[in-house]
Amino acid sequence: ARRIEGGAKGDLSDFNTSATELARETLDRAYEAMSSNAPGRAITLAANALLPLDTGLPEGEVRSRNAEADLIVARALGRLGRSADSANGYLRALSHLIKSPWQPGTPIDWWPASISEEDRSLLFTLLTELANVANRLGYRDIAVAALPEAEEMLTDPQQQITLMLNLASIEMSAGNVDGALGLIARSKTQAVASDAPDIAAMADFYTAIVNARVARNEDQPVDPAPLIKAVEAALTLADENGSIERYFVLYDAVDLLNLTPRQQIALQYGREL
Repeated sequence: ARRIEGGAKGDLSDFNTSATELARETLDRAYEAMSSNAPGRAITLAANALLPLDTGLPEGEVRSRNAEADLIVARALGRLGRSADSANGYLRALSHLIKSPWQPGTPIDWWPASISEEDRSLLFTLLTELANVANRLGYRDIAVAALPEAEEMLTDPQQQITLMLNLASIEMSAGNVDGALGLIARSKTQAVASDAPDIAAMADFYTAIVNARVARNEDQPVDPAPLIKAVEAALTLADENGSIERYFVLYDAVDLLNLTPRQQIALQYGREL
């Protein structure tokens, strides 16, 4: 009788499940696939979680689910080494939550009238990861434009540290070594104070990367020891909780260690890419 009464009101029971809930379950499985280093399976699952609009489902919920699905696809493509496709994936994910196509350098016209706390966190992740990939590909205009938008979505202190590390990466690509190292040092201090070991490890990694690139640019020998130490620490945390993207750590490590006498370790890291 309770089921009949609930069904008459349109409530869900154990015999039917909302499409958005099914999408949520599929996205959770896609995250698990990423944690198991199965990016191909993650792409398939995330694609299956995409929902059509104009079906009577809550539009805001559908758009959020779809943005999250394309975020997973973008990450998985990056892990497969398809950086350009990954960047396009991030832009596609972003498109679910904006009213019109975004032109870097102009404000983003967000779709929701008011952005929920959950969506703010999702958008921060989207924008900072997009900035990271775009900067690596040389699309500095996209990276520079994405980070101020990400700053508007800050919800906790650890995100502020992540934002600083992204800014440091852009400063480095622009040749401002002192500015980059200063931002990295500040992020490390705040990460330690906030008990964020993954961010602290990435600050150490970026410090080693910047110093190695400076040495390379000045035709000086690259010291492999601090670089290897920072890489191993970052990879350990990546394996423990998945909060660090192994692909980008390995990619930068191989690029620089290949110029040192530790080419065997560079080869070892390269085999994991």
